[in-house]
Amino acid sequence: MKKEFYLIACAILFIACDKTDEEGSNRPLLKEKFNGKYELISSVSDKAVDLNNDGIASKNLFAENSTMFFSEIVIQIPHEEDLFLKENEFCFTELWPTGNDLRQKYKEVITTYKTPVNNPFYDLKCNIRIGHFQDDLKSGTLNKDVDEYWEKMPANYKSVEFGEDETIKITAVRKLYTKKGWITTEIKSLYKRYTIIS
Repeated sequence: MKKEFYLIACAILFIACDKTDEEGSNRPLLKEKFNGKYELISSVSDKAVDLNNDGIASKNLFAENSTMFFSEIVIQIPHEEDLFLKENEFCFTELWPTGNDLRQKYKEVITTYKTPVNNPFYDLKCNIRIGHFQDDLKSGTLNKDVDEYWEKMPANYKSVEFGEDETIKITAVRKLYTKKGWITTEIKSLYKRYTIIS
């Protein structure tokens, strides 16, 4: 249900747009090259963290939290007639697991798996930003949240890099709930496109 929520949110953004003709648009190229959904294939923290209460800290977040496998990015490039976004902008949506109140109270070991396994200790938070492609299309920036609701989401995006192999590398400062409480850490995550449909 949460995945449908962010899709609806982006749809609302595109509905509220002016429609005028745009000559020489590069949106078809951007749509072909970047539009779609991207699955998380690696996520590494700059600090070793113990997210699952087993007393062993790791920088590999997949080893600490099976809910990480549900994290994904959606990049949406608007149609030429949709002018809510400027020519070189895109809608960026990320699902990211965040420790909830139950996680903060739970002191026992949380079993981790090498496959996607949901658990009641994390909520998938939806972060939505307006992105801006750099001229070389190898990197981009993400603007502030689109409204007050999104400002509550715990992510400060430092960089976005687009790879030639349909990957996106995100560097973000995030808050993680660990055995020692909340910590702030810089995380590098690599996503790969698995569908062009957004």
